[in-house]
Amino acid sequence: MKHISTILALIFLSILSCKVPTLLISENLKENTTVLDVNGRQGWQFNQVISFGDYVTSKIKKGWTRSTDFTFIARFKNANKKLSFAQFGPNGSAEVFCVSKFKSSELDLLDGFLSVPLDYENYFAGSILMDDNAEGEWDFIIYNPEGDITEELKCGKIEDQKGNTILINGIRKLENQSTLFAFENYGFEFLYQGEVIGAVSTLNNGKVWIKNSIDYNFQLVIASVSTSLLVRENLKDSF
Repeated sequence: MKHISTILALIFLSILSCKVPTLLISENLKENTTVLDVNGRQGWQFNQVISFGDYVTSKIKKGWTRSTDFTFIARFKNANKKLSFAQFGPNGSAEVFCVSKFKSSELDLLDGFLSVPLDYENYFAGSILMDDNAEGEWDFIIYNPEGDITEELKCGKIEDQKGNTILINGIRKLENQSTLFAFENYGFEFLYQGEVIGAVSTLNNGKVWIKNSIDYNFQLVIASVSTSLLVRENLKDSF
């Protein structure tokens, strides 16, 4: 009995000494990068507003109100799980439209969208329309956003009409923790021309990293996709 009590005490002390898990980000993001704590993700979701640093959204809407003259909306207008919001930043704003989860019967809507393979069961797609239209429209797709049992971290991309492509990789590593059986995405990093330019942690309240040296339109795109991932409904949520 004494032996069992000692083991329980050690387990209890170990739990008390545990720190809040922290995403293990790229070394490239540890310099010349603004790190932003997220507000508004937890708690009551009615009239939810997400903010981090100088970035803030309108109220998150469960649906779309824009007309079908917008390419993304015309393609996915019949999808079931939709959300939208305005993303405001220090140097501009954008409208963001997402399909947060696809039913199996809706996967055909993805055919031909950003040349994504239809080999996965879970997708998250969206589009970002710059309000000044100076940089046009950016579309994004993420497949298996929760992660899977493979070691492949590449899980999506963001593209504009000019051919600019930002790759999306899942982040499965935490600081000071074993990476054994690391199959879950705790966040995502964004890469442009081989350089990591931003990241988002979906742990707890959330956190966003944005490289200071990139163009402000790219910063707004990273903020918009980060917000989208922070408010996305998980696969385990029922319809």
